[in-house]
Amino acid sequence: MLEGSQLDIALLSPAANLVGFEHRPETDDQLAIVALTHRRLSEGEVLFQTEPASCHLAGHSIDLSTIDKHGEEESEEHHNESPSHSSSHREITAQYRFTCAEPDEVRALSTTLMAQFPGIRHLQVQWISGHRQGAATLDNGRTGVILR
Repeated sequence: MLEGSQLDIALLSPAANLVGFEHRPETDDQLAIVALTHRRLSEGEVLFQTEPASCHLAGHSIDLSTIDKHGEEESEEHHNESPSHSSSHREITAQYRFTCAEPDEVRALSTTLMAQFPGIRHLQVQWISGHRQGAATLDNGRTGVILR
């Protein structure tokens, strides 16, 4: 959403798309994948670009708690209480806030998410910008949306 000089982006993805699994990390390799995913998701200006380039990352938050090693005991207790828990998707969320020097000039937004995370085959994108809103499906052939 682009409102005033602020551009907010929210990402919600099944963990499998980003780390390749939907359970708590069980090996050192899986722990390394989670750490790498966190680092990549933290690079908002690499993942999202505006055209023209007038927006800069002001802040972000990343939630890997559904697969993070912390809180594992709590999750196992809930898993034992609910047999259907094992079939549910674990999701990763990330939120980004950009500040745009000339928000009226921002025409498009593109992403490198699919290049950074090959498990993402397509993105369902919804946006609101000024008095315009829209939706699109992005994939490797289409990596951006026109906002205005």
